[in-house]
Amino acid sequence: MAAATNVNDETLPSLPKDVRPPITTYSPTMWADTFTSFSLDDKVQEKYVEAIEELKQEARSMLMSKESTTAEKLILIDTLERLGVGYHFEQEIEDQLQEIFRFQSQDKDYDLFTTAVQFRVLRQHRYSISCNVFNKFKGDGGEFKETLISDAKGLLSLYEAANVRIHGEDILEDAVTFTTHHLKRMVQQLEPRLQCQVKRALEQPLHRGIPKVEARHYISFYEKDESRNEILLKLAKLDFNYSQNLYKKELRDLSRYATHLLLHLCIVEHVLGNKLK
Repeated sequence: MAAATNVNDETLPSLPKDVRPPITTYSPTMWADTFTSFSLDDKVQEKYVEAIEELKQEARSMLMSKESTTAEKLILIDTLERLGVGYHFEQEIEDQLQEIFRFQSQDKDYDLFTTAVQFRVLRQHRYSISCNVFNKFKGDGGEFKETLISDAKGLLSLYEAANVRIHGEDILEDAVTFTTHHLKRMVQQLEPRLQCQVKRALEQPLHRGIPKVEARHYISFYEKDESRNEILLKLAKLDFNYSQNLYKKELRDLSRYATHLLLHLCIVEHVLGNKLK
């Protein structure tokens, strides 16, 4: 074993006595005292909770309705999750998806939009759904049909579905290329609401985003949708505001703790930095 090397003062570089290591300076926080001065009104939060609970009951009734078609339930589940309120209905959603997955092979007449929503939602919930469901949208030459090019909503849905692909799913690799090309080509001609949604998706697919951030974007898109469900929209807005207040409170507490900790460290540094005489 090699002998250990002793490090003594002679082996260290010498520095002039009046030279000190540079002090790092940090830019002021962009938030200033936004969070440290935040005050949470508990009564406001209680009103949010009451309103949210009422709306949840109405949304739950829609979700469990036996009169809805499979396609309608799929779109409802997707809407709830994209609005950021799906966590309120985890068990109900799981029960519905089990039924949908069990009979999904029978649903062969779905259009591109619905097929892609079904694939993405089931895949995101870890159901083993095959990418072969998209074969019907390809022609004899193995390319996606030209008739799909004018279906912006369907292309966007396929684009999002293709972004939950796994290794070896060549048809979804083709779908990403196909949809990206045509969405970029048509985006400037789309109506404003869909145009914003397409631009956002091309910038960052839903699957790769932070759920709460994506929910905030989708709420803005959804409220401009003429076919929107006002109950779901109101639930999403109230739930977002309620959650935002909780996050602000947590940031306030963390900011105050950090301030106190920094003050404590400064005191300790001052005490330890002054030698006794």
